[in-house]
Amino acid sequence: MEKRKVVVFIIVLFTTIMLSATETRAASMGGVGFYMKDNSNIFAFPGTFNSYQSMVISELRVKNLDTSYSAGIHFPSTYGVYLNNPVTVNLPSSFDYVTIDNTMDLFYGSKLTNYDLGIRLAYGLDSFLNEIPGTDLDEKETAHYYSFGVGLSDEIRDFGFNFELPGAKYEFDDEEKTWGGFGIGLNYRNFLDRGKMQLVPVITFKISKTKYEHDTGVTGADVAKTDYSDLSFGIGVGLNYEISDQNLLVVGFEPFGMSSSKTEVKNGWEYKDVTLVLPGVYAGVESQIKSWLTGRFGLAQTFRIVTETSKPYQGEEETDTTNYKDFALTFGLGFKFGKFTLDAYINEGLLFDGPNFISGTDQPIASKLSLTYDFE
Repeated sequence: MEKRKVVVFIIVLFTTIMLSATETRAASMGGVGFYMKDNSNIFAFPGTFNSYQSMVISELRVKNLDTSYSAGIHFPSTYGVYLNNPVTVNLPSSFDYVTIDNTMDLFYGSKLTNYDLGIRLAYGLDSFLNEIPGTDLDEKETAHYYSFGVGLSDEIRDFGFNFELPGAKYEFDDEEKTWGGFGIGLNYRNFLDRGKMQLVPVITFKISKTKYEHDTGVTGADVAKTDYSDLSFGIGVGLNYEISDQNLLVVGFEPFGMSSSKTEVKNGWEYKDVTLVLPGVYAGVESQIKSWLTGRFGLAQTFRIVTETSKPYQGEEETDTTNYKDFALTFGLGFKFGKFTLDAYINEGLLFDGPNFISGTDQPIASKLSLTYDFE
């Protein structure tokens, strides 16, 4: 999967007769769930945290890989905590020993006169120390990521703001490498009632700028500098149709999405890649088969244009453009037993092969799971 990819827009409707949503439920309906009015969007819209209390949530993203799992606790009051929450921080390749791929997130929610207020604090740390035997020299490398989010929500509108501060440092003798900067993100959505239908316009925006410096410690040598900048923007609209009390159809349309990243080496080469989504079309169906069983089906197709531009120092610019057409079908099931809810992203290959005792396949039934316990 590309590290820098435009956010996919999937618009889905929240309804009380359906199971409470999770990452798995959203994925099995054809998208990432960013635009669902449920507990999975509290990171983008912290103001919605007030609506989901007294629950424990676990996300099992890759089979038998504990480092990909995360868990959250929503206390009966206005507090919450998430452990091992995944985050993408693209450190420069010159940092060999540290990485930031997860955070601890703390939530606070409060009800104002007309809005719900939500606050999120996240941080991730990593460090490396190598004491060189027989010397008084230490090789040190550290990395950090801090993020502050705030959101306001009411019954039909959600607004989210996020500010992040990533950074890293390497030290050995007189040599030093540093990297850091900031990022700002804005998210907005609005639920417009149209009888049995809802129209859901969505806007997202994010920008980040970081700088890398490498001082070799050699007297008279220049400090190498590289600037990084990233930008993403997207607009989407969803049409949600409540077929019946137990059946929901969702169609999402993304007329435009864009993400770009740029690298500029001082007195050196420049590189830029831009991805355009023109357009993206999505659909998802959810049906409550029994009081304890829910079936899900989704599809997504995006048309992408990726343009890569490179320019050597004092050289001629080269540009390469590639068109992509992505298509995916997804399946899922939700099981409810008392206060427990298990959502499974079903491996569609089993629909062709059958389970192990029939076909001998070694593929798992599900490639992704979410487990929720509601203790209210």
